Amino acid sequence: SGGAPMITYDVDVSPAGASNWVFISFPITATGDVLSVFDDLAWGGGTTNWDMIQWYDPADANDHWKMYHKAQFAAGIPQDMPNVDNTMGLWVHLTASDNLLTVGEGYDPVGTTVNLIAGWNLVGFPSQTEGYTAGQLKADSGGLVTSIERFNSVVTYNMELMPDGDQFQIGSAYWVYSTGAYAW
Repeated sequence: SGGAPMITYDVDVSPAGASNWVFISFPITATGDVLSVFDDLAWGGGTTNWDMIQWYDPADANDHWKMYHKAQFAAGIPQDMPNVDNTMGLWVHLTASDNLLTVGEGYDPVGTTVNLIAGWNLVGFPSQTEGYTAGQLKADSGGLVTSIERFNSVVTYNMELMPDGDQFQIGSAYWVYSTGAYAW
């Protein structure tokens, strides 16, 4: 941060449109409860809205899927979705969209570590630097990372293997399979 002002970040959700799921992350250091971080009215134009956010927690063997559902929260039903941060890949169900979901507030990170565990990890790409490829992650992990999947709305189950030469995209989320613990 070094005295730099806090910023917001606009995640491009235009491929999904309203009443669809988007597979996103955000690169800034915004951290906190779901409603505060994803408050488009406070941070952005206010016309992109969501009703549910899900995250896969590989460390919770009893209940991997974590969810925050606005209507259930309003009805007093406890939610098991933890605070969110820029290392997480998230499934967000949109109910209305102006093509941008504003996340705030945080800083442009100098460096962020994503702690992978053995098995599938649902992660974000916490960087605003482009050029890092799937092949680089596999090589940097010493072969621990063996598979990376990304969103593709036109294939079965909306997921596809990411070729080694393809770059990670800012604002996108990824499924990463690792055969052991690795601090990426």
